[in-house]
Amino acid sequence: MVAHSAKEPDQKETALANADLISAAPELLSALQHMVACHYPDANGQIGAKEECWDSIQNAQAVIAKALGK
Repeated sequence: MVAHSAKEPDQKETALANADLISAAPELLSALQHMVACHYPDANGQIGAKEECWDSIQNAQAVIAKALGK
């Protein structure tokens, strides 16, 4: 368990960063799954369409910004 309190001055920055990361975790996983699908063949040997791959990169950039609290 990792516990930090945003009310404690020496823990506030860490607590807020953890909150940003935790809130973005499901989207980070999804973004990574889509990016992997664009670079590695599926069970049928197919790799994602180029447009889908570009969309997944843009999505990943947005989720990274969210995880960083931007």
